[in-house]
Amino acid sequence: QLYKDIHCLYSQIENPQWVIDRDEIQMTQEVISREEWGEVKVGVFRGTRVAVKCVRGLVLSQYNLGFFSREMDFASRVCHPNLLLFIGATKVGNPMILTELIPTSLRKEMSDKHLTQSQIL
Repeated sequence: QLYKDIHCLYSQIENPQWVIDRDEIQMTQEVISREEWGEVKVGVFRGTRVAVKCVRGLVLSQYNLGFFSREMDFASRVCHPNLLLFIGATKVGNPMILTELIPTSLRKEMSDKHLTQSQIL
């Protein structure tokens, strides 16, 4: 039984629940934003439109992959009404991070409504 428990635990570490297969993501040409690190595009995951953060230029060392995995493990456990819902991420090739798709952004809201620092925080 101990061997089964250890194997199950190891399997969860190697293949956490947040890992998404790239083949399950259909990318659209709709770009939400472009930044130095990559871009955010609209995609479709299991029939639902989602935001897909496509990270480019990441050095895929063992250290960086471990750091990325820890960050995604943390993101998969956080749930708060003021945070985007984390759906999952890919681990093969340059990472893709999936979140809920919302109709606006903090940057747009700040510029359109001229929010003050205290209103943001």
